Amino acid sequence: MIIFIDVPSSTRIAIPANYSLDSLASIILKSIEFDYDHLYHFSYEDRFSALQMINHPNMDEGSWASEVMVGDVPLRVGQTMTYLYDFGDNWEFDVTLERVAPDSAVGKPVLLEMHGKPPEQYPRWDD
Repeated sequence: MIIFIDVPSSTRIAIPANYSLDSLASIILKSIEFDYDHLYHFSYEDRFSALQMINHPNMDEGSWASEVMVGDVPLRVGQTMTYLYDFGDNWEFDVTLERVAPDSAVGKPVLLEMHGKPPEQYPRWDD
């Protein structure tokens, strides 16, 4: 499964379908050099246009990202889901399913490309 992550650095990631959304969250943050220390959720519209949410494993209500595999999210090629990280700073990333490749295409998550400079998670504010 090939995922395109729309962040200021234009990141493309390939991730096997049997990896959890929690793993995808970690890979996204690692690719842009963010700390992995806040809650998050993924959201997408299902085929009935109802908003579905998949939450950080430490949240009270689930579905939980640690239990949902990337390949089980019913996205169509070209469809986007939102990854909202850090409910205080509200870092929002669009995650678009670019294409689905055979299971043997990648054995582990791979950063395919990255353009531009990643955003600063905690920018320094000058007085």
